[in-house]
This record gives sequence, structure tokens and C-alpha cells, in this order.
Amino acid sequence: MPEKILGLDIGASALKAVLLARGFRGRHRLLGFRVVDVVAAGGPAEAVKQLFAEDEFRGSVCVTAIPAGAAAYRNIRLPFRDRRKILQALPFAVEPLIQTPLDDIFVDYALPGRTGQAEIFAALAPRPLVGERTSLLAEYARDTAVIDIAAVPLNPGIIDTEMLRCCFGPSASAYPAAAQWARRAVPFLLGLGAKDNGQPLTVPG
Repeated sequence: MPEKILGLDIGASALKAVLLARGFRGRHRLLGFRVVDVVAAGGPAEAVKQLFAEDEFRGSVCVTAIPAGAAAYRNIRLPFRDRRKILQALPFAVEPLIQTPLDDIFVDYALPGRTGQAEIFAALAPRPLVGERTSLLAEYARDTAVIDIAAVPLNPGIIDTEMLRCCFGPSASAYPAAAQWARRAVPFLLGLGAKDNGQPLTVPG
């Protein structure tokens, strides 16, 4: 029987769900999708209950996310790239940089690049929030396989940086410098909200 995978975005104003079936050859097939008004339903728990009143969404492997603003972020540098070593060292590397006890947070990371020192982008999520999300879904989902951080895909455009000058040479000056770009980008980023969730966006100008 094909495995069912449920992508679930629980926002302040709407709950959005997409249900896929994964076949034996790794291909995915769309089974259904729903949008539930969280406010009209009476809150996130009631919206989740309303979604899972439809049997087709029950018993799936769930992939969901917490709001980006609920997590904290740190840049960490480690002298190795081995995943096992990073997982062992990362909590101790993060601890001096935060005020919250380590026992109160989950720490995960992204590792850009493939060689050299590990320039790690670490994300710190509150355990109570993650626990609340898993408890909310435990009655309905077979497993909550992934809890990610909600994000908006953003194309920053082309910026006149040192790297761009290495590639474009003098032509890089045709594009805005970082400070000029920031004057446009920062108000745009601060204006993003629930209406932009899931939308591919480009910094104007």
C-alpha cells in the first residue's frame, strides 16, 4: 500500500494541508488538499480536528513546521563536518550564546558548502512549542516525521558584492551595492506576513 504523506501548515489565520501518496518507485501522487479557516474554526486545535474529520487525512506521515519567529538562530564554526561530531559538539557550542537552558530547546542545523570548515547555521526551537505541535497531531497522524521551520522562498536579486565582482568584473557596478539594496529590502522583508506564506517572492527593484 502506498505511503501517505501529509504536508501541514498551521498558521494563525489558516490551516493548509496537502496529501500525497508515495509509490514503490518513489513517485508522488496528489491525493487531496484542504484549507481550513483557523479563526472560524475556533483555534488551531479545532481546525486540526476539522481537517481530520475526513478519514483520508488520517494515518499519514506528517510533515509540518513551526513559525520562523518562534525559533532563534546562530552561526557556529566548527573544525569538522562529520554529522555525528557536529551533533555531539553543537549544543556545547551554542550554550554560551543563549540565555535559555539547553534542556528547554531543540537544536538542529544546516551545513552549507561541501568542503573546509563547517560554517553551521543553527536553529533553536522551544521544546514546549515542539511538544505542543506533536501532541496536537498525535491522535490523527501515524507519525510526525519532520517538524521544520516555516519560511518564504525569497529571491534577493543581484547585489554588487565582492563575489559578484569576481564573476562579472566591472559590470557588477550596474547592480545595487549591499547598503543600497538593504534600504529597499529591509522595509519589504518587515512587511511580509501571513498573506505571503508559501509565495515565491523577489526583493523589488
